[in-house]
Amino acid sequence: MAWVVSTIRAVVDIPEAFVPRALYVLDFLAAAWGLKVEVTHGPGNVAGAHLVYARLSEGVAVRGAVVIPFDERLYDPHAVCVATVRDGYPVWGHHDVATEGWDLIAATFRLLTLADEQQIDPAARDGLGNFLVGALPAGRAAMVAEPLADNHAALLLEKLLKIAPDLREACVPRWPVGKRYAVCVTHDSDAMHRGHPRELATALTKWLMRRQRVFLDMALEGLKYRHTPMANSSWGFDGWRDDEARHGFRSCFYLAVRPLGCRRRLNDCKSDALVAGIDWSFFQQMRGEGWEFGLHPALDAQRDLDEIVREKSALEERLGAPLTGIRHHYLAIDNYRPWATFRKHLAAGFRYDSSLGWHDRPGFRAGTALPFRPFDPDAAEALDLIELPLAVMDCQVALGSVGTAEAQATLIADKVRQGAGVLVLNWHTETYCNRLLYAGYRTLYERILAPLLADGDAWFATPNEIAGWWRGRAERLRVH
Repeated sequence: MAWVVSTIRAVVDIPEAFVPRALYVLDFLAAAWGLKVEVTHGPGNVAGAHLVYARLSEGVAVRGAVVIPFDERLYDPHAVCVATVRDGYPVWGHHDVATEGWDLIAATFRLLTLADEQQIDPAARDGLGNFLVGALPAGRAAMVAEPLADNHAALLLEKLLKIAPDLREACVPRWPVGKRYAVCVTHDSDAMHRGHPRELATALTKWLMRRQRVFLDMALEGLKYRHTPMANSSWGFDGWRDDEARHGFRSCFYLAVRPLGCRRRLNDCKSDALVAGIDWSFFQQMRGEGWEFGLHPALDAQRDLDEIVREKSALEERLGAPLTGIRHHYLAIDNYRPWATFRKHLAAGFRYDSSLGWHDRPGFRAGTALPFRPFDPDAAEALDLIELPLAVMDCQVALGSVGTAEAQATLIADKVRQGAGVLVLNWHTETYCNRLLYAGYRTLYERILAPLLADGDAWFATPNEIAGWWRGRAERLRVH
């Protein structure tokens, strides 16, 4: 596509230590706006600038530019932040500053880097650092369903267009072929074979401890398929493939594999893609027909690069093709130092991750429904990895009634549609059976998906396609 890209001229006059963080956010904003951002550092003539980010003395005004006042306190992860509505957009900022004086660049930085999570009480985390939404600071917990960083971008763009209306027609489209937003269907594969000894033992143990009939029924059904893993109701791949082919789109399946040399933990997947009896030509054929496969690593593999590499290599060898994407089991990245996990992804050869989401609520963990590059504070720059934020997952919304769950998911989908983002859905492969422990799960999925399929503005694509599109588009917009 031959794009004529216009340029926003920005002046950044803040303490040097904060400049890399501001540049990171401006890069995010450039991709959100579809405009290049050319930055001038330090004090100087702001004449002709579209945007000024500076520590301004009281009473100082800059004419003809959007001014963002620098607030060093917002870069402190322990700053107390709140949300309020500004010009129709819910936005995030320091609790004791008037809304018009909020530093939306610093606020966007803290959202994209999950800074507010550093305020979580360590006692509310498990051994891997995982936590539930209720452990977040109260203000952030109340806003998990709002793409705050995207709101900041939209609000600032509106202000820019008021001073430079000619830029409106120059904004590069977010998505290809005239689509308004993207939909990305994915599946984690946690339970491949209900008849596997570990699955049987787990089901029987839960039945004995909880006395819920569903676990006994799962064990009894598993016994029937001890030697035929591709026939048991946890398999699911045939059903997802056929439904998606009928609707004309492809999804991604994140597979767990435990090759020799990899440790097994209590809460790892009990039956993975290497169990005896699985015909890998099935997956190879699906891949040839356009489905994507990624890695679903062991529960705390984020601590061990060698294990991630071994799992990736084992899966690539059997698929006969390289992997580009990863999503962690239990979304268990290093939740204290997320960038440390993302560095391992890059070292292992991955091009994108899709592990940033909430365990128990649909929404926007990084405050965005847009792909973005995670920030590495040690190197003070963005990593060359695309993050595809996970918005809605089956276990997040399937705990209540189907009607309530559908309303929660529809709210998120509407936010993505309005903000022209990407809606990443995750329905585990084993839920296709729609019964036993997963009764109603596929019904809910179909109700969520139906209006999206009927919407001509939605671009259905695999994670690798979306990450590739966004990477190429962002590169075109980047000022070198």
